[in-house]
Amino acid sequence: MPTYNNIGVALFQILDNTAAITALVDHRIYPLRSAPDARFPFIVYAVESTGPNNTKDGASITDAYEVQISIFSEAFTEATTVAETVRETLDYISHGIYNGIHVQSISYNNENDGLDDDILPDGVYVKTQTYNCRLIFS
Repeated sequence: MPTYNNIGVALFQILDNTAAITALVDHRIYPLRSAPDARFPFIVYAVESTGPNNTKDGASITDAYEVQISIFSEAFTEATTVAETVRETLDYISHGIYNGIHVQSISYNNENDGLDDDILPDGVYVKTQTYNCRLIFS
Protein backbone atom coordinates (compact mmCIF):
# COMPACT_ATOMS: atom_id res chain seq x y z
CA MET A 1 0.00 0.00 0.00
CA PRO A 2 1.41 3.45 -0.88
CA THR A 3 2.32 5.80 1.93
CA TYR A 4 0.60 9.06 2.80
CA ASN A 5 2.90 11.30 0.77
CA ASN A 6 2.85 9.40 -2.52
CA ILE A 7 0.40 11.86 -4.06
CA GLY A 8 3.16 14.42 -3.49
CA VAL A 9 5.57 12.29 -5.53
CA ALA A 10 3.08 12.29 -8.42
CA LEU A 11 2.35 16.02 -8.12
CA PHE A 12 6.03 16.86 -8.13
CA GLN A 13 6.61 14.84 -11.28
CA ILE A 14 3.63 16.40 -13.06
CA LEU A 15 4.61 19.97 -12.16
CA ASP A 16 8.36 19.57 -12.59
CA ASN A 17 7.95 17.93 -16.00
CA THR A 18 5.61 20.60 -17.38
CA ALA A 19 7.54 23.10 -19.49
CA ALA A 20 5.03 25.91 -18.87
CA ILE A 21 5.55 25.53 -15.10
CA THR A 22 9.35 25.30 -15.16
CA ALA A 23 9.47 28.30 -17.51
CA LEU A 24 7.92 30.31 -14.65
CA VAL A 25 9.44 28.78 -11.49
CA ASP A 26 12.39 26.81 -12.87
CA HIS A 27 12.49 23.71 -10.64
CA ARG A 28 11.58 25.53 -7.41
CA ILE A 29 8.81 23.13 -6.38
CA TYR A 30 8.96 21.97 -2.76
CA PRO A 31 7.08 19.67 -0.37
CA LEU A 32 5.73 21.38 2.77
CA ARG A 33 8.08 24.38 2.74
CA SER A 34 10.57 26.08 0.47
CA ALA A 35 14.32 25.99 0.70
CA PRO A 36 15.54 28.82 2.97
CA ASP A 37 17.27 30.59 0.09
CA ALA A 38 14.61 29.92 -2.58
CA ARG A 39 14.23 32.62 -5.22
CA PHE A 40 10.76 33.81 -6.13
CA PRO A 41 8.46 32.64 -7.55
CA PHE A 42 8.18 29.12 -6.18
CA ILE A 43 5.59 26.44 -5.47
CA VAL A 44 4.98 24.52 -2.23
CA TYR A 45 2.66 21.51 -2.06
CA ALA A 46 1.21 19.67 0.92
CA VAL A 47 -1.30 16.92 1.59
CA GLU A 48 -4.06 18.41 3.74
CA SER A 49 -6.12 15.27 4.28
CA THR A 50 -6.57 11.72 3.09
CA GLY A 51 -9.40 9.24 3.29
CA PRO A 52 -10.03 5.68 2.16
CA ASN A 53 -12.77 4.45 -0.10
CA ASN A 54 -13.95 1.66 2.18
CA THR A 55 -15.31 -1.58 0.78
CA LYS A 56 -17.16 -4.55 2.28
CA ASP A 57 -14.50 -6.98 1.09
CA GLY A 58 -11.31 -5.48 2.49
CA ALA A 59 -8.92 -2.59 2.45
CA SER A 60 -9.49 0.40 0.23
CA ILE A 61 -8.03 0.19 -3.27
CA THR A 62 -8.49 3.92 -3.81
CA ASP A 63 -7.80 6.83 -1.49
CA ALA A 64 -8.97 10.42 -1.77
CA TYR A 65 -6.63 13.28 -0.93
CA GLU A 66 -7.07 17.00 -0.52
CA VAL A 67 -3.88 18.71 -1.61
CA GLN A 68 -2.83 22.33 -1.17
CA ILE A 69 -0.64 24.04 -3.74
CA SER A 70 0.76 27.44 -2.71
CA ILE A 71 2.44 29.86 -5.11
CA PHE A 72 4.73 32.52 -3.63
CA SER A 73 5.86 35.61 -5.55
CA GLU A 74 7.02 39.17 -5.00
CA ALA A 75 4.50 40.36 -7.64
CA PHE A 76 0.76 39.71 -7.62
CA THR A 77 0.55 39.41 -11.42
CA GLU A 78 3.36 36.84 -11.43
CA ALA A 79 1.66 34.82 -8.66
CA THR A 80 -1.56 34.92 -10.68
CA THR A 81 0.19 33.73 -13.86
CA VAL A 82 1.84 30.83 -12.05
CA ALA A 83 -1.45 29.90 -10.34
CA GLU A 84 -3.29 29.89 -13.67
CA THR A 85 -0.60 27.69 -15.20
CA VAL A 86 -0.71 25.26 -12.26
CA ARG A 87 -4.49 24.99 -12.62
CA GLU A 88 -4.25 24.43 -16.38
CA THR A 89 -1.70 21.68 -15.67
CA LEU A 90 -3.46 19.83 -12.85
CA ASP A 91 -7.20 20.35 -13.31
CA TYR A 92 -8.98 17.26 -14.61
CA ILE A 93 -5.97 15.00 -14.95
CA SER A 94 -7.30 11.48 -15.18
CA HIS A 95 -5.86 7.97 -15.19
CA GLY A 96 -2.12 8.25 -15.44
CA ILE A 97 0.94 6.80 -13.78
CA TYR A 98 3.36 9.43 -12.53
CA ASN A 99 6.64 8.29 -10.99
CA GLY A 100 5.04 4.91 -10.30
CA ILE A 101 1.94 6.38 -8.64
CA HIS A 102 -1.41 5.51 -10.28
CA VAL A 103 -3.49 8.69 -10.28
CA GLN A 104 -7.17 8.15 -10.98
CA SER A 105 -8.01 11.88 -11.05
CA ILE A 106 -7.05 15.37 -9.96
CA SER A 107 -9.61 18.16 -9.93
CA TYR A 108 -9.44 21.82 -8.91
CA ASN A 109 -11.44 22.76 -5.82
CA ASN A 110 -10.74 26.43 -4.94
CA GLU A 111 -8.21 29.25 -4.64
CA ASN A 112 -7.47 31.97 -2.10
CA ASP A 113 -5.25 35.06 -2.26
CA GLY A 114 -3.00 36.16 0.55
CA LEU A 115 -0.11 38.43 1.50
CA ASP A 116 2.60 37.16 3.85
CA ASP A 117 4.21 40.16 5.59
CA ASP A 118 6.69 38.00 7.50
CA ILE A 119 8.86 36.89 4.57
CA LEU A 120 10.00 40.21 3.05
CA PRO A 121 9.61 43.84 4.17
CA ASP A 122 7.07 44.54 1.40
CA GLY A 123 5.39 41.16 1.79
CA VAL A 124 5.03 38.19 -0.52
CA TYR A 125 1.92 37.39 -2.51
CA VAL A 126 0.53 33.91 -1.98
CA LYS A 127 -2.03 32.10 -4.12
CA THR A 128 -3.28 28.95 -2.39
CA GLN A 129 -5.18 26.36 -4.39
CA THR A 130 -6.76 23.11 -3.25
CA TYR A 131 -7.24 20.01 -5.37
CA ASN A 132 -9.09 16.76 -4.84
CA CYS A 133 -6.98 13.78 -5.89
CA ARG A 134 -7.68 10.06 -6.08
CA LEU A 135 -5.05 7.31 -6.18
CA ILE A 136 -5.55 3.68 -7.18
CA PHE A 137 -3.55 1.03 -5.34
CA SER A 138 -2.69 -2.26 -6.93
